Amino acid sequence: MEHARVGGGSLYRLFESKEVLVNAVFRDAKDRLARTLPTGIALH
Repeated sequence: MEHARVGGGSLYRLFESKEVLVNAVFRDAKDRLARTLPTGIALH
């Protein structure tokens, strides 16, 4: 957050709860990983 010059509280105002924030981060990481994997590999 320091690199982005954003305070910790600012992040939480964008999401309903910490759980929603963590889920969004997880989905983003999973999507990024899926885009970098070779095609033909099934993700389960």
